[in-house]
Amino acid sequence: MSHSDHGHDAAIAAEAFSTIDVWVMMGFGIIGFFMNRHGFSAAPLVMGLILGAMVEETFSQSMIIYDNNFMMMFESKIVILFFALTVVSLTSPFWSLLRGKK
Repeated sequence: MSHSDHGHDAAIAAEAFSTIDVWVMMGFGIIGFFMNRHGFSAAPLVMGLILGAMVEETFSQSMIIYDNNFMMMFESKIVILFFALTVVSLTSPFWSLLRGKK
């Protein structure tokens, strides 16, 4: 690859970016700045963005399997276990706040 080919590749990459891409990058940059400023890690946000689509697709498949009856999923013990673990992990930060106020 010659030196002049690198300039051509950069021009193609620049054309691939749209104005919306720049706004999205700026938006996530601002969100990341405020998350960092207030002590939040960026890792959960990135994981949510990456895994969110997969979780949504799997949930849609589950709703098809269970004829759109959400409560039928709770007939399985493993579902109840994971749901309980999710509730515990999401509410545990509030437990320490409640204990501290007493």
